[in-house]
Amino acid sequence: MRKGTREAKLPTKVLWMRRMRVLSRLLHKYKESKKIDKHLYMKVKGNVFKKAREKTLSNHFEAKRAENKAS
Repeated sequence: MRKGTREAKLPTKVLWMRRMRVLSRLLHKYKESKKIDKHLYMKVKGNVFKKAREKTLSNHFEAKRAENKAS
């Protein structure tokens, strides 16, 4: 039997910090590998893609790739 609340065992703040750090590293890698430009980097860093971050961001990438291939 467990003693202590769920929050005491693994605080939501810690989970949030881990998630944000992972996303930040991913974003930095994308910027370094030229998958995104500095304008999109600043949009993402500024929380433009708040909900379902990765999915929305990947949809944005796919649209950009299709646009680049078409031209």
